[in-house]
Amino acid sequence: MTSYFIDESGHGGDLASAKDLDFASQPIFVLAAVGTDERVALAAELETVRTMCGCGPGDIKSSMARLPQAVLHLTQFLGDRGEPIFIEIVDKRFFIAIHIVNHLLCGGMSLEAVDMPSRNAIAEFLADEPADGLLMDCVRACQSPDIQAMRQGRPCRSRHCPTTRQRYRSSTSGSAGLPWRRPRSEVHTRPHRRTA
Repeated sequence: MTSYFIDESGHGGDLASAKDLDFASQPIFVLAAVGTDERVALAAELETVRTMCGCGPGDIKSSMARLPQAVLHLTQFLGDRGEPIFIEIVDKRFFIAIHIVNHLLCGGMSLEAVDMPSRNAIAEFLADEPADGLLMDCVRACQSPDIQAMRQGRPCRSRHCPTTRQRYRSSTSGSAGLPWRRPRSEVHTRPHRRTA
């Protein structure tokens, strides 16, 4: 009978309670599982790994200096026996960015309309540091999903915003030829919807 062992790392700095994009110094989440028909052999191999790492009983932690050697050794042991291994690695910044792309930017569009490589490229761009404000606005909106919370985002500075453009035109009617500028008092908050 195959036994499966599963563990995670990086649950600190949970996305649901994120206060900043440091994620409590755990920016990556990892979920791993291994299966084995040979529990006794796996237990003996783990004891070998503990000796290699110089650690006592309990969890083998990622802060241990010799962990890469131990992981390689354990992976080779499982691979030589054809044991199933599952590893999922999630960059938390990218997770927020791809959520923005898939659910807010692409919405109901199919993968034929916007393919996955394009979505990933946009998410990679959003996951960079200059987009920190946007990522945190998304986290806050998800934490409190109501219209008022959405409107408390950072000021929209887009000169292409139809709402702002209309406000500017109506407040400056008759002053053609002036460069497009929006008075500070008319800066509104995200999000805004594209109008037809």
